[in-house]
This record gives sequence, structure tokens and C-alpha cells, in this order.
Amino acid sequence: MADTTKFVNLETFQWSRPGAENPRLAAAIDSDDTTLTFTHAPKDEDGTVITGNFLMGVKNINGYTETIYVPAAGMSVDGLTATGCVRGIGTAGLDYNTTVSGLTAEHEEDSPVFCNVSAINFTMMVNSLLGNIDSGGENWRIGNQVDNDIKIYIANGDANEPYWGYDEATDQFIFANDGVSSTPFGTGAGVTGGDGISVTAGDIDIDLADTVIFRDSRNGNEARAPITLAASGLLNVNFMPTNVQEADTFFGATDLSAAEAETLSDGSNADALHVHAASGAFHAETYSKTINATGNFDQTITTGFEAKGIIIDYYFPIAGSTPQYSKGKAVFAGSTAKYISGFRNVAAGNITTTSSQIEVINTFQSSGMDNHAFTMSIQSLGATSFVIRIANVKTNVPGDWNALIGVTAFA
Repeated sequence: MADTTKFVNLETFQWSRPGAENPRLAAAIDSDDTTLTFTHAPKDEDGTVITGNFLMGVKNINGYTETIYVPAAGMSVDGLTATGCVRGIGTAGLDYNTTVSGLTAEHEEDSPVFCNVSAINFTMMVNSLLGNIDSGGENWRIGNQVDNDIKIYIANGDANEPYWGYDEATDQFIFANDGVSSTPFGTGAGVTGGDGISVTAGDIDIDLADTVIFRDSRNGNEARAPITLAASGLLNVNFMPTNVQEADTFFGATDLSAAEAETLSDGSNADALHVHAASGAFHAETYSKTINATGNFDQTITTGFEAKGIIIDYYFPIAGSTPQYSKGKAVFAGSTAKYISGFRNVAAGNITTTSSQIEVINTFQSSGMDNHAFTMSIQSLGATSFVIRIANVKTNVPGDWNALIGVTAFA
């Protein structure tokens, strides 16, 4: 293994203790043995067996001390056997778990053993402080547990070294680029504005009416006045490219979604988005009804298609009087019921419009019927039929009236 890149907190302890004053190897080892046995277990200050991740020393009869790495979890439960040991660790440097050639040796039974606080421990510590290797932890605690100012200086050789730290009086983190005047973090200090942008006490404001940065950048307009705000407070529509403006206008004027527009234009099956009617679909019929002082008279007209336009003629042949005649034209949207009304003494040619799509072309044209009026309406408009209703709105009708009605419907 190469040099470590972070500080490794190797276990340190005192192997010798009361009751185990002379810990030793329980059996001799050759220079390449990786399993070691001991007369006494290594324990911490609480008497718990050290499970591994430490450097140990063993001294042979010749007086040579070999450093051996006992890996994490390398100790037995009773602490008397270590396995997977790395022999002949270097005497200094940053490599704590690699064998160095020539540093292994034979050791006799009863050779003394101990925790070796190696120079490697201190080399790792120094290098982590110098920033050459990682600290090995997620936290770094600075202070002496007293609420004082804390500063970390940048040793750049200046007479007043820059620093950052903690200000006890304001309970804020601060920094001083010049080493003299400190500023709390997060105030926006050191950040300046520019065209259309201002920075005040950490707040950044944008002026959308600035004449420098907000311009109409369409071809040929690069140096002209900026795009102004619309009355709504939003950016002027000219801020958008032409194709985006067209899309905004199209979808704003319809209830058509972008997906539906794509379906209608890309050759997909769009039956669900519109109604098909046979070209020139047409239906005509006549019927008669007896009209008296009470009741409504309904007639269902079956066309076989959804009628978009309906023309109604109704005629009242009454003996001794001029026949009463009225004609209405209706245009429909969806299944909304529209209304047609006819009244006596409306001059020929006059048009009275109701409900925006129904108009009365002519109404009763005779004398002697001053107190009579009828209403005619479309009660329901379906996919293949509709219902016509005639109602008498006067009560002094002189007898029954036989009405002849002609209906023409088209798609």
C-alpha cells in the first residue's frame, strides 16, 4: 500500500499494566509469520480488549525492535491471538501498513511486546495540519469552550494578514480581506452592481426598464431603446421571438391544446376532436298541429345528422280571415336550445334577433287578431334529431287553429 492520503487514528495504549506487567510472545515467530500469540491481551483504560488497528513492537534477543501492524478486527475475542498482521513496517513516513524489505526478523518465545507509538503517527498528524493529507474526520473543532473571538489568519506575508473567523459580540462569522476591517458573511459586501442591477445590504435588485441591458435585439434593432413593460407589469410581448408570439396568440384565442393541434396537423386520427357530417346533408318535412288556448305542441324531427341550420315555415289557414304566416331561421352551436317568436303587426321585412343566432324573418300579417301571438322554439338539439315546440301565449283564441308547419334542416 502507498502512503496514506488521510490521517488514520491508530489505536494507542499501554500493554503492560498491573496483573500483566510483562506481556510477551506466547510462541516464537519466523520473519514471515502473520499470526502472533501473546501471554497477555492488549486492553484500553477500561479493560476492554483492543480489537486491532494499531502498531505494536516486538523486541528479539538481539535487541532489534520490529514494528508490526495489527489490522482492524485482527484480534481474537480474548485478545491473545492476532491474525493477518503486516510485518516490518517502516520506521517513519506515511505508510503504516506495508512491509518494508529488510525490516522483518525472527523473534523468540517470550520476546517482549508493546504498543509502538511510531514516528508514523506524528508524520500523519503534521501532514494533515499542513494540508498534505486529509484530516480523516468530518469535523474540526476550534476554541477553548469559552465565548471568545476566534480568527484564522492567512499568512501571506502582509503586515495585516487577512483572516476570517467568529465575532463573539455579534454572534456572526466575519472576514477581513485587508486584515483590518471585518464584514459579516452574507451581507453582499464586496459585490457591486452594474447596468440594471443594484446591490444594497445583500439585496440584489434588477431594473427591467434599464436602457442598457434590456434591449430589443431583433435584427437591426440592437442599438435602439429597450423593450418596455406592458401595462400588466410583464415584459412587452416583443421580448418574445415572433414564433413564440404567434403561438401565444393562437392558443390564447382557442381552447385547443398543443397536443390537440399536433393531432389535427400531423395526419393522426383526429375523429375525437371534430364532428364529421355528410357533404350537403339536407332534410325537409311538413306536419300539421291543432293549436288551441292551452298546451304546448311538440314535434320530433329526425334528420339522421346533427343539424347546424334550421328553417321553419308555419301557416294558419283560418276561414274568413287572412291566413297567418310566419317564417323563422335558426343557426345552432352545439346542443344549445335557441328561441324563435312570432307576433302580430310586425311590419314585413323587419328582423328581430334573439339569443344572438336566431332571427324572425316575418310575423303575422292580418287584421282581426290583435290579441293573438304564438311562440316557436327548439327544445333540444341532438346528434340526429331535434324537437320543435309551438306554444300559444294568449288565452282568448277564437277556437282551434290548424297549423301547417314546414321544416328544413341542413348540416
